[in-house]
Amino acid sequence: MLKRVKLLLAALAMAAAAPAMADFPKRPVTVIVPYSAGGGTDVVLRIYQSALEQALGTRIVVEYSGGGATLIGTKKALAAPADGYTVLFTTSAVAINTITVEGKPYTMDDFETIAPIAEIPYALFVNDSQPFKDLPGLIKYAKANPGALNYIHLGQASPTRLLAVRLGQELGVELTPVAYPGAGPAQPDFYTNRVQMQMAAATAQYFDARNTVAIAVASEERLPTEPDVPTFKELGYPAMIGGTWFGVFAPKGIPAEARDKLRTAVMTAQGKVKKELADTGHNLIAVRPEEFRAYIDADLARWKQDLTRLGEKTY
Repeated sequence: MLKRVKLLLAALAMAAAAPAMADFPKRPVTVIVPYSAGGGTDVVLRIYQSALEQALGTRIVVEYSGGGATLIGTKKALAAPADGYTVLFTTSAVAINTITVEGKPYTMDDFETIAPIAEIPYALFVNDSQPFKDLPGLIKYAKANPGALNYIHLGQASPTRLLAVRLGQELGVELTPVAYPGAGPAQPDFYTNRVQMQMAAATAQYFDARNTVAIAVASEERLPTEPDVPTFKELGYPAMIGGTWFGVFAPKGIPAEARDKLRTAVMTAQGKVKKELADTGHNLIAVRPEEFRAYIDADLARWKQDLTRLGEKTY
């Protein structure tokens, strides 16, 4: 008798839950961005936001939670209920943190991987008040003034730092990191030459910015949107290739129905924003949502190899 009662209660619970998920979302979805407003991640999210709202049939509430090398916002997202109403919109830093932060604050298995958003190579930008406008000039200046050139640093796991460390080693020069909670707050210091360099996403936002000179792009080939900017590879530094990706994640345990609706919404939105993404230098990631975790694992393996080569500790 007791067994039949338990089975009946379980069936009733499932029946009650099913309509709730079938109706997902019934209220706005909160998107946590682990950076300050105004940076590259914010730009990509804003491109997607309207199309995502249309696809989901509800409002998107954006919550910026920068700092702690993205750990503050990431942990906040992981602590949220696994109901689909809170997701994390972030970069490859979410994965790189798992091998660069001692004590492993989380692993990628703590997340439900929802969907890929876009990917983009990085480029080196300098303030135009510098006495050089190209890579040979930068090398000459940096060797004559060790440590005088500093760069924007958005966290141990960020390509902004990792690629700058690699650049210093490749060029044989000393560069000084300056930490910020996000690219947005760093830009006033860059524009006023308090910080002279930044490795940043190769978008129009940076190429067209005031007081800025683009030195080289960390991609295999020149960008169609910026054909006059050389690659590091053609300048003799083939190891200087790298960038970042953007993706959507949720706490592990999200109901499959909510996960699938979020995935469908992202993929529907992609069709509407593809041209706008391309116009800003971003590319869609050519994998399906269910393949995104394998893409992340492969990218993380490359960064781990790179960190080892740079002599940096991994965990």
